[in-house]
Amino acid sequence: MSGHGVIVELNKDQSQVKVFDFTQQSLRVFPNCNNYLGQFCKIGRNKLYSADAGVIVKGVMEKFTVKKEAVQIDTYVICAKSDTLSDGPLKEKYADKAWSPYLGFVRDPKGMLADSFQKGRRHEVTVVYSPTEGTLFDVVDVKNFKTKSKKVVQLAQPRMTTRSQTKAKRAE
Repeated sequence: MSGHGVIVELNKDQSQVKVFDFTQQSLRVFPNCNNYLGQFCKIGRNKLYSADAGVIVKGVMEKFTVKKEAVQIDTYVICAKSDTLSDGPLKEKYADKAWSPYLGFVRDPKGMLADSFQKGRRHEVTVVYSPTEGTLFDVVDVKNFKTKSKKVVQLAQPRMTTRSQTKAKRAE
């Protein structure tokens, strides 16, 4: 099995690394072979290979940084409208939770997205690797509010007319 990921944690003696696998949305442990925090990797069976970050994050995540020994990712999350989800397992799973298609569920410990669940919005956010039971990332900043629907306004195109068409219009 292969995929792409980013190294999010080095153990204390630096003999192993934890890699967040974007394909499986989970942590995987590998032996450390001169790897570093925030490194992008292609994941092989039992080995990591260096990879170009542009290949991994193209159009999905804007930036990966390491601040204060923690990996931060600029990406987007979706806040589903609670009242539009049907009752049952779907509502239990997604209601009042922020979800990223590449990182899975993320926590919002400061409540920055609280009013978004009433509106069903997509947000550009910065998340930081902060593992606890159930989720691996916390929202630390909300950058841009975007609604789901995007209205496209088309500008009127000038139309070319022939002399005969102009004469016909004047005659009317």
